[in-house]
Amino acid sequence: MIKYADFENWVTRNITESKLLGGNTKKVYKIAPEMVIDGNKVYSNMGGSPWATSNVMANVMGIVKASNAVFPDANPAGGRCCKLTTVIEKVKVLGIVNLQVLVSGSIYLGYNIEPIKNASNPYSKMEMGIPFTRRPSALRIDYKVHIPEGVSRVRATGSSRKDIPGKDNAEVYILLQRRWEDADGNIYAARVGTGRERYATSTDWIRNHDIKVLYGDISSHPDYKDYMG
Repeated sequence: MIKYADFENWVTRNITESKLLGGNTKKVYKIAPEMVIDGNKVYSNMGGSPWATSNVMANVMGIVKASNAVFPDANPAGGRCCKLTTVIEKVKVLGIVNLQVLVSGSIYLGYNIEPIKNASNPYSKMEMGIPFTRRPSALRIDYKVHIPEGVSRVRATGSSRKDIPGKDNAEVYILLQRRWEDADGNIYAARVGTGRERYATSTDWIRNHDIKVLYGDISSHPDYKDYMG
């Protein structure tokens, strides 16, 4: 099992947002050894945890804002599970800044870089992936999906917000890459293995579900979907 992948242990961060935003203290969770951290301290992975989340502390133009869309939750089979949600985070200070950012609750192997300074180019604020030396055959998970009916998608990246017809999907993916750097400092990544599924409808709990890892060029494989490219 990937370390801490049972989601039984969480760090609870108590972050106080700026007085201009009301000065409230917000709980922000990280997947790592059980601990409570009080105060607006920059976070880096603790206890050897390989997990990062979309939960972060932002400091935009000197205004501290906390975002939390990933929570520990009760697992009906016992213990805890990880609950991922989608939320709109609002930062509104008269005459200074007025932002709405859609946050899709996500977890991934790697780390993110705090504090977040802006809502642009989110991939520049994270390092996704951990080194691997084995040849995994699948990612095995228990999961449940809830996708609300009758709602549209929302694109909100800061100063603008736009409703888009249709509903969004949840997804899980595994991308195995060989990465290297040449003598001139150019960085390369070649896909080695792929596993990816999308979930468009709500489900009850599904246990011991395997997302297979397919190796090499899979474009002609019978399990290939266009979103796996």
